[in-house]
Parts: sequence; structure tokens; C-alpha cells
Amino acid sequence: MVFAEGGQRGLDLLAEDRFDIVVSDIRMPKVDGATVLQAAQKLQPEAVRIVLSGFMEQETALRAVPVAHQFLAKPCDPTALENTLDRACQLHELIRDPELRRVLGQVQKLPSIPSTWARLKKVMDSPTSNASQVATVLRQDVAVCARILQLVNSPFFGPARRITALEDAVTYLGNNLIKNLVFSLELFQSSPTTSWFSLEEMRVHTLLTASIARRVVPERRLADEAFFAAMLHDVGLLVLATLPEVPEDPTLHPRIGAYLMSLWGMDAPLIHAVLDHHNPGARASGRFTTTTAVHVADVLALRHRPFAVCPPTDFDWDYLELVGITDRVPVWEGIAEEAVVALSSLQ
Repeated sequence: MVFAEGGQRGLDLLAEDRFDIVVSDIRMPKVDGATVLQAAQKLQPEAVRIVLSGFMEQETALRAVPVAHQFLAKPCDPTALENTLDRACQLHELIRDPELRRVLGQVQKLPSIPSTWARLKKVMDSPTSNASQVATVLRQDVAVCARILQLVNSPFFGPARRITALEDAVTYLGNNLIKNLVFSLELFQSSPTTSWFSLEEMRVHTLLTASIARRVVPERRLADEAFFAAMLHDVGLLVLATLPEVPEDPTLHPRIGAYLMSLWGMDAPLIHAVLDHHNPGARASGRFTTTTAVHVADVLALRHRPFAVCPPTDFDWDYLELVGITDRVPVWEGIAEEAVVALSSLQ
């Protein structure tokens, strides 16, 4: 580890040596943290960039969002910081995959943490936050607001009455689901398209998969996690969509997706669900997990609404038998049909 007292010294070190991880405060005299992280992005794009700050002025924070992979608030528990650094170091083990290195080497810019989501997380992390404060952050992104109100009033979530106020939408959906929705919607808002890739097709597929995943979980406590993992299960395609042609390796986009999820500091169950949604037996435990929900939902979604770059697949029947859920397939088929009808109301 190398420590720099001040932003200018940080810039000097970045020009002199190579680093796996760059951790920076934001509010510093003369050279602020956003400038340091921008330099890190330019000089050492493979380094994981982390903000560790207890105070973030809005203008400075907005400059830091596009170049930061993760945000940690001070005071920060040393164990939490150590775990974050450990996970970041493990990324470099994943990046040793030659094909992954080759593809990522062709990509000029990896997707960053969405800005509205970063501001939202900062508010939600406060123990005194409320629906009004969350709604205030959401109103800064008109497109995300419109999508959330559209979703919350559809059969997709099935409210008992029409919801027109953002505060009511936040209360009805809950903080976790709102946060997950904003991340996914904002990420897809600014993502690239190429001749072989349709962002609209991906939106439809991910929404359908997420809806099914949320409904097939046997324990409601897993519902929000399954929804979020399903929304991001094909996130690796956003990186591949910056390339002129789609690579033929069907396992590549899950590996890239897992890399991105790790880069953004997501929890292990989410990373594994993205990595293993085509191969759920890779880390099979005999229990119904988030990976199970995403695998089932992805297969059913592709059956009902084909997605050109992801041809339909069948269930991993050996895996379903191991978990003891093969008898649930007819029920899941009915859930998928209901989800397709619900999704049609959004188009």
C-alpha cells in the first residue's frame, strides 16, 4: 500500500507507478478527489477506483460519479474497508481469463455506477432518510421518474390503487426495490447499441426475467434480490455491445457481467447469479438461491419472448432435481404467462 497526503501527491504517484486499486477522499484542497480519480481512469484504466469520503459537495460529487466504481462513507469500519479491498483484488484473478482480457482490452470505457443511483444510495444509507428525501433525489432524473411511475401502476407490481406521487411509489415499493430499479433503468438509459444488438429488446427481456424471478422465489425475503439479479443478469452484453460483432462464446457475457458486478462492489449472491445463470450447477448447494431464480426466469423469459442475442435454452434439469423443484415447472410456466401479460401493459 502507498499513501499520498493530498491530491497533488496522488497525481504524482499515479504517473510514477502502477496500482490495482485507487482509494481517494473527495474534498481536498487544491486538487480534489474527482480530479485524482479522473487521472486514474486515464492513466490506469484497469485500476479499481473507490471514493472514501464523509462529505461530498454536490458539484464535486457529480464529477466523481462517472469515474468511481464504488463509494464508501467515512467513518468507515476497518473490516468493511478491508473486505472491499480484498474483493477488488480478486478482480485481478478474474481478469487473468485470456478471452476476458482480450475483449475488455477492446473496450474504451466500462459502464460506471449510475449517477442518480449513487445519490440515492447516499440518502438511503442515512438512518433518518424518508420517502420524501428519496423522491427529491428521483425528481432530478425525469426519465427514471417516469419509468418508476409507469412500472408501479402496471400489473407488473399490481397496486390496489393508482399511484401518482413519487413519495407513494417509494413507500409502496420500498427502498430496496426502488434502489434496484433505479440502478437498472439508469444503466440501460445510456448504454450503447450496435447493428447486432437492440437495447429495447434487452430492456424487455430483463424486465420480463426480473418479473418472473421475483414471483418464483419461495421466500419473500429473496424477492428483491432475485429481481435485481435478474435485471442485471445480461449486463455483460452492454460491454459486448460496444464491439462491432458479437463474440460466439455464450459464456463470455456472464463472465463480463460478474466482473462488472464485482467492480461495483455488489454482494456475492448477486455476482454468482449473474455468473452462473446459464450454469446454475457450478456452485450448487441443494438450496433454492438467487441463482436458481434467475436461471429459471431466464429460461422461461426466452421461451415466451425471444431475445436475438440469447437463443432459448432449456432448464438444467439435473440442477433442478438436486434442489428438489422439478415439480414446480408447470407452476412457473403459469407465472411466466402472467408476467408476459403484465409486461404488455408497459409497451
